[in-house]
Amino acid sequence: MEDSFKRNVERRIIKMLFNTLPKTYGKGWINFRKKIHPFIVREFEKTLPKDIHVYKNEYFPNGKPTIFVVTHVFYDDIAAVSCALKENSFLITDTFSKESISLLDGIGLYLKGTIELNKSKDVTKEEKQEFSDQALKLLGNGADLLLFSESTYNFRPNQLVRDHLPFGALRLAEPHDCNVVPVAVDIVKGQYAVNIGKIFERKNDLIEDIEILRDEMATLVWQLYELKRPVLREGILPDELDWYFEIQHRCNGRVFDFELEEDCAFRKKDENGNEQVSLDEVVASLYNHKATPMSVDYDNYLEVKKLTRKFNYNPRIRK
Repeated sequence: MEDSFKRNVERRIIKMLFNTLPKTYGKGWINFRKKIHPFIVREFEKTLPKDIHVYKNEYFPNGKPTIFVVTHVFYDDIAAVSCALKENSFLITDTFSKESISLLDGIGLYLKGTIELNKSKDVTKEEKQEFSDQALKLLGNGADLLLFSESTYNFRPNQLVRDHLPFGALRLAEPHDCNVVPVAVDIVKGQYAVNIGKIFERKNDLIEDIEILRDEMATLVWQLYELKRPVLREGILPDELDWYFEIQHRCNGRVFDFELEEDCAFRKKDENGNEQVSLDEVVASLYNHKATPMSVDYDNYLEVKKLTRKFNYNPRIRK
């Protein structure tokens, strides 16, 4: 009873802090967070179980606000990347995340600065617009944003980066001509390894740009994999079940809800924002199956994946 009461009090405090965040999106608060960034990094580093190593950093600030687009494969990657970046960036986080984090994490995220994005299927147009307005306000006031664009853990062991990344980062970058910088993070030789790419050069074609950005992220991930051993990812983790448990291991047992994570994954959308049917769903219907998430029906999930692979659907890696 005491633990339950304590947790409820902590949740109320975290909710109160997050509700006041939009009031801190002005230039004064942004500059304050930039000044305290070294102190936040120092505290983050104390709590992380592994050291951080920046493998490569090709990003050179040019005075423009920057959106860092990052891969997502373990629990502490937010703190690891935040420590690797020289300046503070506001984290784009899920609306449900404040329900699971500790009070200490909540205070840390408040000081770092966050902006909430509702990734649920029932999100309204008004909520999307509110998020967009807040993000553009931050960028317009000179803040950087930190976006884990895969939107959830990468559940595909043979994919370096999830397919069908959302267009959000590119759309947010346009009004203020912001930088977009791909970043990869992984665990290499017992350390959190961060690979920071160069400023992404847009072609002004949204569909082409998001595919190229994904490929550049995959290249950064591949460079980290080459530090481990000269074999493909499927050679390291040939079975999807192994990868499922590998994610749990990487997160030190702190993955709170796999089904919720999968439910938040964005589906591919066209240039008009309309959802498109995934290849898994098409292939499943051809063989009288129904595509299901890993957490709902794992056996069926694997069966559909085996059928999909027959169509030679593999991610591209830019050389």
